[in-house]
Amino acid sequence: MKDTDIIDSHPGNIALAGRPDSLKNSPVGNFKYAGAPSPLYSETLSEPDTPAPPPPPPPPPPPYTNGFSVSFDGTNDYCLFTEEDLSSGGLTFSAWVNFSDITGTQRPIIADDGNLSNWFFRPSTGYFYTRDLANNQSYSGPWSGTPETDTWYHMMLIDDGLGNNNNSVKTYIDGVLVGPLIGISGIDGFKFDTIARSGGRYFPGKIDEVAIWQNDQTANIAAIYNSGVPGDLSGYNPLHWYRMGDNDGDTVTTITDQGSGGNDGTLTNGPTFSTDLPGGGASFSNSHAVSFDGTDDYAALSSNITLSGSKSITFWAYIDTFSGGQKGFAGRNASHYTILFNHHTSILVRFGATPVAYTVSSISTGAWNHWAFTGDGTDFKLYKNGSLEDSGTDYGDVIITMIGAVASGTAHFSGKLDEIGLFASTLSASDVSSIYNSGVPADLSSLSPVHWWRMGDNDDRTGTTITDQGSGGSNLTLTNGPTFSTDVPS
Repeated sequence: MKDTDIIDSHPGNIALAGRPDSLKNSPVGNFKYAGAPSPLYSETLSEPDTPAPPPPPPPPPPPYTNGFSVSFDGTNDYCLFTEEDLSSGGLTFSAWVNFSDITGTQRPIIADDGNLSNWFFRPSTGYFYTRDLANNQSYSGPWSGTPETDTWYHMMLIDDGLGNNNNSVKTYIDGVLVGPLIGISGIDGFKFDTIARSGGRYFPGKIDEVAIWQNDQTANIAAIYNSGVPGDLSGYNPLHWYRMGDNDGDTVTTITDQGSGGNDGTLTNGPTFSTDLPGGGASFSNSHAVSFDGTDDYAALSSNITLSGSKSITFWAYIDTFSGGQKGFAGRNASHYTILFNHHTSILVRFGATPVAYTVSSISTGAWNHWAFTGDGTDFKLYKNGSLEDSGTDYGDVIITMIGAVASGTAHFSGKLDEIGLFASTLSASDVSSIYNSGVPADLSSLSPVHWWRMGDNDDRTGTTITDQGSGGSNLTLTNGPTFSTDVPS
């Protein structure tokens, strides 16, 4: 037996959920099917040492999700950039806006703070205005109907750069042209260094997904509007693309330019991040996981969670390595495991005092996999990536006190965990498939989890608390230094 084997302080019988004849020539003794008692073996399963796997490949870029916008108070909040001349050729601005106040005069969206050039909405007239460096002003409108507060709109300003009389500069709201245009035949120079401020005037409300091109994007208006839901703009090669909280970490003041221009912004005078988003409010997105070092990291609960009768557990796991032995997903009190990855071919689950081994096709390292366990008091099933892997008898209660270890000093998980859900119900095969969602984490709220730890999403990621998004209200406390990661299932 290796030093790294997990030894139960109360040895018992391991029930093998698979076929009994699959255990012939087992290196650790004889086993009984379905938990029949036998005194001939230790509780712990071990396997011969395996060569250390090669280092995992670098993580892929995070998938596109939209989880944040920026809220401006209309008094002195804005975002400041290095002043930039956008005068050559055509020009396109795109932004999602949500007004908290539609009274007053100018509501600047993109501008030069010296008021040399700006793009703004004037509620008193219902028109959109553009002023260029030559102090020429054009306006388009009126906006048909009355813009409403607390409503998201997609706005685009396009100058084709051709100077074709009054057909050069156009404004679009939610993919529809606002007209007619009155004024200049084209924008004669435009400088930019602010969002939400121009010449002492400020935007009241929320702004999201701001993009700038130095060309005419008329051909892509419908695709960029995307039926009212922001989409990935990288394929349109924006010069500047400001995600307004996504791709940055929503506790900082820097808005990183995701376009090719490299002109980052700084939130000034206290704008705040919001999860009120275009496309129907705070949409589900997954952008963070928690990384455990395999040495002493874990996440603690203040008291035991017991799942009895109908129950389900789901989570995403990325195992870095099996070097050092078994890896615990969850444990209870000082010495027992609850769910333990037993090297590459089996998973151990403890029901009360009864440990059971489940056989799986493989437990890979260096890759995300989704795992689901369901029980109805009679039968217990194990799923990997939406497909049934093994099944057996449901022997009763499953108890969890910690995540990422078997005990505070034992079988620490090495890798990342994400989107952990505990349910007081037996998820169906179709439920498990929908949660797996072809490899992209899905919103669990419709399945009413009792506990749901998003592992960084819905938290500010500055402390050690993982807030329970389920109905149970049991937060996790990151212990000994687990870190947040943007490498997530995708």
